[in-house]
Amino acid sequence: MIRFPPTFLIITLLLACYSGFSGYNIFQDPQTKFYGIKKDGLIKIPATFEKIYPVTPSPFSPLIKKPSLPVQTTVLLTVLKDGRWQRINKEGEVLFYPMNYDNGPDYYIQGLSRFVTKENKVGFHNMEGKIIIDAKYNFAASFEEQAHAKEPKGTNYIQVCIECYVKNPADEKLYPVSSYADNRKKIINPKKVSNYLPIEGGKWGIIDRTGKIIVPIEHSSYEEAIDSLTKRKKQIDYLNN
Repeated sequence: MIRFPPTFLIITLLLACYSGFSGYNIFQDPQTKFYGIKKDGLIKIPATFEKIYPVTPSPFSPLIKKPSLPVQTTVLLTVLKDGRWQRINKEGEVLFYPMNYDNGPDYYIQGLSRFVTKENKVGFHNMEGKIIIDAKYNFAASFEEQAHAKEPKGTNYIQVCIECYVKNPADEKLYPVSSYADNRKKIINPKKVSNYLPIEGGKWGIIDRTGKIIVPIEHSSYEEAIDSLTKRKKQIDYLNN
């Protein structure tokens, strides 16, 4: 009888759990024109999606919707259903609703992507479907959007806010990730940019990519939060010198 070491069994189990969509293919229903997922010629997820990302969304992975294309992602598949982006597992269960970004689902930056809840809160999950930063903010910048420098070890910081809002043309106050903001399909940024809705009010702070609060969420604007971080870094640099 062959005996395998415990380490080998653990690695094998992990690979089995995270094999995800290996061997799965996209197919298109010729009548509805919707897309679904097959494996070994059998339908695993019915064709109910308008679009499918066959790869993990990133700034370098354009949307492709091509029948029979192999799925090149791990645990989560990004799909568009009823006009809303979803992240599903290989059983077709919806695990996350990604935040809209660049007219599509939020990218994975440094392995993290933003998701939104029905309470209009934003959090971050990783490519394995694990929540890394709980959804408790009304807005969170992407880790590529930071306006300040990195730590020597490369730990990035982002701005977050609570009870901040955007105003629509009817002068209604809405949370930045509300259905109205999603339907506009525009990026919502702290800064006001042409054709974009600015974020106003609320309390702002800064967190790192583990969710640790670096600057308390008590500032009246994201600029104040950044200024607080800059001053703190200067004080640390002064004491270290």
